[in-house]
Amino acid sequence: MLNFYVDTEFKLCQLRQCPVGTHLEGLAEWLRGAGYKKRPGQLLLRGAAHFGYWAAARGVRISDVQEEVLAAFGRHVPRCTCVHSFEGRDRYHREGAQHLLEHLQRVDVAATSAPTPASVQPVMSSSARGSVGIVECRSPRWAPTCLWYGNSSLGWETIRQLTTPPKCAPSSWHRPITPVVLGSNRS
Repeated sequence: MLNFYVDTEFKLCQLRQCPVGTHLEGLAEWLRGAGYKKRPGQLLLRGAAHFGYWAAARGVRISDVQEEVLAAFGRHVPRCTCVHSFEGRDRYHREGAQHLLEHLQRVDVAATSAPTPASVQPVMSSSARGSVGIVECRSPRWAPTCLWYGNSSLGWETIRQLTTPPKCAPSSWHRPITPVVLGSNRS
C-alpha cells in the first residue's frame, strides 16, 4: 500500500529502511482505508518516519511508545534540527506520529498502558549540555555532523546506524556523516 502514496523506488526504499519501516506498510493500508488522499498520506508517513528516527536516537523501543513520548516528540517538532531525510517542522509530523501509535495499538505492537521510559528528553537540554546524547547540526545542509558526547547511553554501532544514509541513496547525493568524539567514554 506504500506504492499508492510513494511514487519513486528511492523514497520507498528510504521509508522501508527507517526505524519504523516494518510498520509503515500497515499504516499506509490503514490511511488508504480511512480515505486519506495521496498528499496528506505522504505527509503523515513522513511524520511517522521522522518519529521513528527521533525515538531510535533516544533509545525508545517502539513497543514502549505512549502519549508522553508523543508529547515529547511534539515539543521536538517546532525546533527540529534532525539530519535524516524525514526531518521537518510541519504539523503533519506530530499527526503522523499519532497515527503510527494508534496503528501500533490496533495491531498490538504498542500496549495501551505500558510504562513510559523516564528519559525521553531533548537530546541537548540546558542541564545536559556537553554531557549527554547526540547533537545534530547542519554545517552545510548536505554535510551533517553528529557530535557524540561520551556519557551517552548510545553505543558506537547505534551512532553509525543513525548517521548512515540509506543503502538506496545514490552516493553522489550524500557526503559521509562524521561522528566527532567530544567525550571520553567510548561505549
